[in-house]
Amino acid sequence: MSKRNENRPGYKKTKVGWIPEDWECLTIKEVCSQPVSGFSAKGNAEAVSPNDSNIGVLRLSCIIEGYFNSYENKKVVQADIPKVKTPISKDTMLISRSNTEELVGVVCYVEKDYPNLFLSDLIWQVSAKSSEILSIRWLTNLLLTKEYRRKIAARANGTSGSMKKITKGGFLTLPIPLPPLPEQKKIAEILSAWDRSIEQVGKLIDAKQRLKKGLMQQLLTGWLRFPEFNHETHERHEKDKGELPVGWRKLKLGEICNPQQWPTIPTKSFLDSGYPVYGANGIIGYYHTYNHEQETIAVTCRGATCGEVNLAPEKSYITGNAMSLDDINDKEVNQMFLFYILKHRGFRDIISGSAQPQIIRNNIAKIRITLPVLPEQTRIAAVLSTCDKEIELLKKKQEKLKEQKKGLMQKLLTGEVRHPEFLKEGHS
Repeated sequence: MSKRNENRPGYKKTKVGWIPEDWECLTIKEVCSQPVSGFSAKGNAEAVSPNDSNIGVLRLSCIIEGYFNSYENKKVVQADIPKVKTPISKDTMLISRSNTEELVGVVCYVEKDYPNLFLSDLIWQVSAKSSEILSIRWLTNLLLTKEYRRKIAARANGTSGSMKKITKGGFLTLPIPLPPLPEQKKIAEILSAWDRSIEQVGKLIDAKQRLKKGLMQQLLTGWLRFPEFNHETHERHEKDKGELPVGWRKLKLGEICNPQQWPTIPTKSFLDSGYPVYGANGIIGYYHTYNHEQETIAVTCRGATCGEVNLAPEKSYITGNAMSLDDINDKEVNQMFLFYILKHRGFRDIISGSAQPQIIRNNIAKIRITLPVLPEQTRIAAVLSTCDKEIELLKKKQEKLKEQKKGLMQKLLTGEVRHPEFLKEGHS
């Protein structure tokens, strides 16, 4: 718990550290029901809507940073429908009992009933023994703090680095501080206000991403054009004509840039260079900046993420697991338009190998792409870049809200800061 509480007036030392005198120190077993799990029914890639008549079984990915994503499920095959047994109930906590080392024991709060969604055997559902003693929403927030994430992970078993498991005994014997119920509810209420803000921003991000996807589909294929470039009407692809809009043409990627696969060099060499290094995972993880003219288009060319496209800083080292598109002819193509059209097109058709997928330079150079005139490329790239900037700003806003919530959790859930109505006279 918070070190600031040590020896403070009105605080006491317990198994979980220094907590307010009117708080209790109990185990999860004393306040929660036994965890129940479900059946890992066979399903397909299709997810069911929480409101339709089909039956779905939850995936582990339904628990995301404390939030319940009801759409992370798979539709149960007809033969297994009689085998599912535990529907998702309101005012409960879901726990990932088996997962990677980073995610094992992660929890989320369920606000309402989902009668057509069921637990798998890898997820537990827990409720309060008595709603007069415990707010399960409050407990969910407690178990999401860094301290309790570490404690739960430390109790996980398993020799594999990829999947760890927690036992019911390990989970239920975990000691927790317990404020009086009114204070639990007040803390949960305050943190829920941040949750709602985070969720609202998340919905805006989703909407912007859907808008961008739709714009890419229409602008990058010529289905939607700006008035200044659309001099006549075209019915593209009708009756298999396959005709292009006026001013558009097809070129090979190798005609407008030089796909360059860098040699792999020893780790020490690129560390000594002082430049950031981007391999397969680094390219995928690179976050957009607003200074795109100082960035390079890069494509992963090996491994599970083969074919991913992103931007890397110009002064960087791109390893042999990726390919940079150098010497782009800026008289023929706008770099950001090329970036977006390659993102949209994908590289599935030129990936070879199954055990170790890869793209070779000669094949990427032969890719044919459709280009409008340069001014139209620039206009399209500007619209899509604006979408990216708006999405990036929203993501930053969401991250800021999450950090604010973490700060509140640290103070409120440890008793370091208390709501005025629960302070005793002479205490702060």
